[in-house]
Amino acid sequence: RIKLYRDDHGFAKGDASVCYAMEESVELALQILDGGQIRPGVYLKVKQAVFEIKGDKLDSSKRLKLTDSRVKVAKAATKQALSWNEADDIGAIKGSLKIVVIENMFDPSEFNDNPNFGDDLEADLALECQKIGPLEK
Repeated sequence: RIKLYRDDHGFAKGDASVCYAMEESVELALQILDGGQIRPGVYLKVKQAVFEIKGDKLDSSKRLKLTDSRVKVAKAATKQALSWNEADDIGAIKGSLKIVVIENMFDPSEFNDNPNFGDDLEADLALECQKIGPLEK
């Protein structure tokens, strides 16, 4: 799961959090992604999240209520994420989503400087990603 942080106006701040299915993936992301370049001169900063209780105690009213259907969906998603299909060398079930996360690709101020920046960025990104394989979205 990916959460992009946005400012009061709804614009991306340039940072995000990523939730991995397996704990080992966090260490791997730290080793591989931290300090890597997403484009010339733009470096990624990756660190493990630290969660702290704000205030004196935990507010249990904000806790997600687990229903049988949510548990079933979570188990199915975990099974899909951890599955391995011998015919598919990337480890995903045929027809399942194959997603990559690209962080720190732009500075939010670039949207202010160029009104077409979002469209240009999307087109450039699609062009580069299609060199690897077909895109669904």
